[in-house]
Amino acid sequence: MDLSEEENVERMTNGQLYIPSKARLDELRTAARLWCRRYNATDDSITGPCPQREELMKGFFGACGQGPVIEPPFRCEYGFNVFIGDGFYANYELVILDSATVRIGNNVLLGPGVHLYAVAHPRSVAGRATCVEYGS
Repeated sequence: MDLSEEENVERMTNGQLYIPSKARLDELRTAARLWCRRYNATDDSITGPCPQREELMKGFFGACGQGPVIEPPFRCEYGFNVFIGDGFYANYELVILDSATVRIGNNVLLGPGVHLYAVAHPRSVAGRATCVEYGS
């Protein structure tokens, strides 16, 4: 599969087969890891609403409603494919793999250790050998 960097990102967000090892996706994942490190380094004595964390979320996610709370630690693969409604609360250790769009509605509560996966791999042996993924 011969794709430009832009085509590859577009295919990923549209749920089509894409190459996860392309340079642009590596850059985006690295930026998300750095963001998560900064987010998780916020004052962990604060539980519940935290203006510093809310500001970080609003600059990272595709969209973020009012009053979101994600208790650290938190991991996310890209961030720009995550859309969060108002009044969202996630307990510790939320993981979001957002190769495709992840939409979380209003007043959603998630317990500790929840993982949301919007990515999959081909199931056939031949498909797996190509090292491609698709958003789901």
